[in-house]
Parts: sequence; structure tokens; C-alpha cells
Amino acid sequence: MITKRTQNASVIRYKVLTYVIDTCRRKDFDQVYVTEICQAANISKVTFFNYFDRKEDILLLYKSIINTGLCISLSQQQLQSVAALEFIIDRFVQLIRETPSLARELISILLHTKPPILPVILTEADKALFFPDVDFDQVNLLSFWDLVESFMLEGVLRRDITRKTDAAGLTNMFMANLYGAIVTSHIKNQGQQPVVFNNIAKNWLKCLT
Repeated sequence: MITKRTQNASVIRYKVLTYVIDTCRRKDFDQVYVTEICQAANISKVTFFNYFDRKEDILLLYKSIINTGLCISLSQQQLQSVAALEFIIDRFVQLIRETPSLARELISILLHTKPPILPVILTEADKALFFPDVDFDQVNLLSFWDLVESFMLEGVLRRDITRKTDAAGLTNMFMANLYGAIVTSHIKNQGQQPVVFNNIAKNWLKCLT
């Protein structure tokens, strides 16, 4: 049941995140200030810090939204095994193309947050705002790590993946490659980050088959 309180909280989170995503299409995340976020969301700084301990915590909400969106798309398209992993890479290519600074800052916050890094759990009100018209009873919601591991296991069982390593080990390598490719694409070739990222991630995946 969605209460008035949870609805109001979700509206604030929605306004904050959508403003940050839209603004980061034009400038870097570190140039987006809490004052302007509050003005755009029509909230006070006190209210902002009731929901986010620091500006960078917006990225943890963003991470949960990315993951939920992936779960929805993969469930709807019924992708499996290597095809699903390629879809995940393609989604990150899109994110890097549209908001490269958010991709970089997401890696940074993962490095600077003390483990365990707890995900932001979306409420029913969050789901209704960020993903209207989606029937979540038809969606297999998993953490990003578990999502990748499920497709790695499918790939091994279907023999789409021939590398002699278990699914957990393959998942660790995939995540290291994914996050490392974001950093490398930033360092290696300014202006061509999506292309560099895609080449690194896809070429690594080909090595598994």
C-alpha cells in the first residue's frame, strides 16, 4: 500500500534524480550543486539532506534505477545467456554516451563507500513513478551482481560459454571488466568513450565463447 508519506518521498527522489540525469547530459556531475537541485525540485536543503546524506548518494539511487530498468527490459524481451550480457553492455554504452560523468562518478562512489555497499531499495511508490505501466509481478528483480551471475550460469549450462570457470568466477571477471572499461574509456580517448567501452567489453565477452 502506498501511503501519502511514501508517495511524497518518492516524488522528491524522482524530481531530484530526473533533474540530475537531465542536467548531466550537458555538464559534469561535479558541476551540479545541491542548491540548484533543491531549486529544481522545489525543496529546501534540509529536506534534501533528509533523503540524501550527501550529493553523491543520488548515484546510489541512480544505480538502483539502472538495475531495475535492466531487469524489466530483460524480462520483457526474455533474453538469456550471452545475449542478455550483450544487452547489459549495450545499456551501459547508452549511459556513457548520454551521461558520461554519471558513469564515472558511479565508479568513484563505489570505491569511496565502505563495504558492504547496500543498494537503495525502491518502494512501490518509487516503482510507480520511475516505471509507470510496468507489471512488476512479471519482472524477475535481482541485484545487478545476481542478474549477471544468472546469465553466466545459463551460458555455461547451454554451452554458449566455453571458458572453464564457474559462474561466480565469470561474474567477478565480467564486473571487473565492465567497471574497468568505464575507467579505461575515460582515460584512453576523450570524446569516444562509448566506442572504447563497447570494444573492450564486447571483445572480452567474445573470449568466453
